[in-house]
Amino acid sequence: MSHYSLQKRNFAKKLRMAEFEVFYHHCPVCSALLAGKKMRTETVRFSQLYSDGLMLCDGWLSTTQMIVQCPSCSHVYWLDTVKDNTESINKSTTHSFAYSYKSWYQFGCETTSIEGKNALIEQYLSMLRMMKPCTHEQELYLRKRLLWAFNDLVRDRSVVPVWRVPFSIKGIMEWHRYRKKQLRQFLLFRKWKYEYISNIKRLIELVRSCEERAYEKTFLAELYREKGNFKKSAEILQQLGRSTHFVAYLLEKVQRKNSLVFLVAG
Repeated sequence: MSHYSLQKRNFAKKLRMAEFEVFYHHCPVCSALLAGKKMRTETVRFSQLYSDGLMLCDGWLSTTQMIVQCPSCSHVYWLDTVKDNTESINKSTTHSFAYSYKSWYQFGCETTSIEGKNALIEQYLSMLRMMKPCTHEQELYLRKRLLWAFNDLVRDRSVVPVWRVPFSIKGIMEWHRYRKKQLRQFLLFRKWKYEYISNIKRLIELVRSCEERAYEKTFLAELYREKGNFKKSAEILQQLGRSTHFVAYLLEKVQRKNSLVFLVAG
């Protein structure tokens, strides 16, 4: 690798690190040191908001993952239960022996692949069985992220029409591979339909118990829409008494009887 390439790679690495505030904590069972990251909102260059509440900032979840499976001993715990054990970054000390955030972020699943997305769904289903009993907030956290994991299979459905693809063998092959991947993901999404609907039903129960603010009511309308109950979704939206960009867009999807997650902004 050339000196210029090495400098360029190091600069890109420092730029990525500048987007986050790094912290460290110990696994409460094996005492392994884990590195974590908190997004610095002032450094975000690009963000995306989806109808199911998922927000991505430069490709990362906008909030720190709160449930951890230790990459050393596989113990599962809530990050806020080890709050007193959390270390702020010490720039004078190196933590080269710490497990990276990537090793436990999304449970280490490589979600750019279909297999990784499927593994993440299975992880959250496993967490819901394993972490009982849990509080209202903890179950809501897990089920929201399970919803996001299901929706990741159909989240990006933007397809460039084949006639707009540059006329070349490479361009056509890449387009075909992408369409094939989307079809496989959609079929997998349909395969998970029972678990998907069951999770939404339980989410509705959890959200209905705290639907005082407009945000909860809007999210409730979104859950009914994704469940396929468009009539109930429309009723809730009409009760809001105000219209925002998101509410108008949501109502449009309801009228079209479209139950799939969609991009709101970004």
